[in-house]
Amino acid sequence: MMLFASTMVNVNAQSVKWMKKQNEFKRSVHIKGQEQFSLGVGLVSGGYNANIAYGKYLKKNMLFRTDFIYETVELDLTTLHGYYVSPEINYTILKLGNQFFINIKAGVIIGSENMTNSIMVNKKLSKIVFGEKIGLKFEFYITPEFSMNIDLEQRFINNSQAGTMTRNGYLSLSYNF
Repeated sequence: MMLFASTMVNVNAQSVKWMKKQNEFKRSVHIKGQEQFSLGVGLVSGGYNANIAYGKYLKKNMLFRTDFIYETVELDLTTLHGYYVSPEINYTILKLGNQFFINIKAGVIIGSENMTNSIMVNKKLSKIVFGEKIGLKFEFYITPEFSMNIDLEQRFINNSQAGTMTRNGYLSLSYNF
């Protein structure tokens, strides 16, 4: 009877390979001094953007990162090309396993916006812009070296032709070393 009962109980064991992989993530993901290089593309109201970022973990749950962003936005007959530098702090608020992290982020943004208009071809408009941004970053580590990120931001940019409040969302791939 005991033998029969023991065969009816499901035992969900994890493979040694899976456990080794999880230990590797635990040892080499989100560690102080780790650096990160990212490439991404995204959407902004009326346009798109591309970004390159460099970051370094100050603590296991705090990343200092600087984004270099190029953006194109269509505003009726006018095309806006934006070039921004944006240092930010990412802080991990939730860790789901050893591979998925949710971060809040805040930073500043400064840059130049150049506008061209199909009617006023001889008059180029450019402005220096500055402001703040807040948002969320979702990180999924594919391997300990590579992660896929989804960033969602609300920006408050002063002096911008695209508007003071803009939203930005982008997908990036990061190399962590």
